[in-house]
Amino acid sequence: LLAEWLLVWLRRNGLHDVTDEQALRCLGGGVEMSVLQSALTDRQVKLLNLGADWLGFLMPHVLKKISRVHFGLLQPHEMQAMQAGGVLPRSRRFLAVPFVGKDAPSPSSEYAHPDVAIGLTILAYRYEGLRKPDFGMTLQHLKFAMDSELGAEARRPASLVWISWIEAAGKRVRGTKYQRAAAAESDAQVQAIVRGDETP
Repeated sequence: LLAEWLLVWLRRNGLHDVTDEQALRCLGGGVEMSVLQSALTDRQVKLLNLGADWLGFLMPHVLKKISRVHFGLLQPHEMQAMQAGGVLPRSRRFLAVPFVGKDAPSPSSEYAHPDVAIGLTILAYRYEGLRKPDFGMTLQHLKFAMDSELGAEARRPASLVWISWIEAAGKRVRGTKYQRAAAAESDAQVQAIVRGDETP
């Protein structure tokens, strides 16, 4: 099942020169057939091999770990305590770190394998959520992105992301009622054209 989900993502990212059966076989054990290697680009072979590594080795290893027992994010008070005792590397601020016990982060260890660090970091943010400093930095990044984009403010990609976040929280952004109505009307027109009720 996971291989099939990964195949959907690979298809969306340019894997088109192999059949589903061939791709799933590669995801099960890597790209070993010379016929496939010659038909695929270097990037596609790397994606298939990385996918096979994730499905076969990395994901089972990452999923065995328990949040806040084996790994986790440093909380603000833990970061302050570590900073007072010495230097706190930037990587330990944002990536998952190993724990030596329940709610006891290792004082200086980090994960050596980058893919394991990425997988555990994704799980840590999923389980623990964004910390307040992370959310502030995310908003700051979104604001910088919006300032660098062109067009009407309400239609800039960063603004649309912000609006979608607010609406997902069950609220609404002032001044977007007309925009939502216009989008709904446009969607209705597209559906009518697809059904054949209208001509463009």
